[in-house]
Amino acid sequence: LLKVSITNPLVTDPYLRPDPQRVAFWAQQLQVESRPIVALNWQGNPAAETTNLRGRSLPLQALAPLADDPAISLLSLQKGVGAEQMLACSFADRFVGCQDLVDQTHDFLEISAILASCDLVVTSDSVIAHLAAAIGRPVWLLLPNVPEWRWGLAGDTSPWYPSMRLFRQSRRGDWSEPITRVVAELQAWKAGRTTSRRSQGRRAGLLASFWDWIEDGSRRPPSPLSVSSSATVD
Repeated sequence: LLKVSITNPLVTDPYLRPDPQRVAFWAQQLQVESRPIVALNWQGNPAAETTNLRGRSLPLQALAPLADDPAISLLSLQKGVGAEQMLACSFADRFVGCQDLVDQTHDFLEISAILASCDLVVTSDSVIAHLAAAIGRPVWLLLPNVPEWRWGLAGDTSPWYPSMRLFRQSRRGDWSEPITRVVAELQAWKAGRTTSRRSQGRRAGLLASFWDWIEDGSRRPPSPLSVSSSATVD
C-alpha cells in the first residue's frame, strides 16, 4: 500500500526530538568519557517472544568481543528483564562511570536524551532500536536468522530508518558471526569519527541555552562563551 522500499524509504529524517535540557544534562554527565560511547541493549520483553519475535534477544555475554576494544566505552540501556546480567558479565568494568545513574532511568524521554549523547547503538530488535533510530542515532541492529517481517530476509539497510544498519545471523541461534562483523566494522567506524566528546557536550549545552531563549523572548540570546564555564573549544 505504502510502497516502502530501500529506494523509497518511509522517512528520510529523524522524526523525534529529545528534550534539549535533558540532552544537555546527560552530555555533561558523559563528558568525562574520553572514548566513543557505544550503547548496548540485548534483551526484549520475553512475553513478546513466543511467536514472530522468538530468538531476537541475546545474552549480554555474547557482546563481550566489543568490550575487548579499549578505544570505546560501553553504556547499558537494558531495562527490566535482562538487566540482571550486568551483575555476572565478565566486562562490567567497561561501562561508563555514570552507569548507576543511567540504570535509574526508565522514562522514554530521559532515555532518548541519553541516546543523544551516545555515539553508536548496538542492540537487539527491541524498543531501544526504534527509539534510537527515530531520533537519528546510528544504530547497528542485531537480527536473528528469521527476523520480524519489517526487517525482511536480506540486506543490511532499512527503509524504516536511514541511520540503521542490519547485522543478520547466518545460522539460527548463532550470534558469534554477526557480532564478529560488528567488531570488524567498529574499526572503520572509529576511523571515520571527527567529533570529540567535549565538543558534543558543548554543543548540547548551546542547544539547551538557545532553546530556553526561544521559549523566553524577553531575554537576549546567550553568548556561546558563557554557556558553561567548563566548556572549551577543541
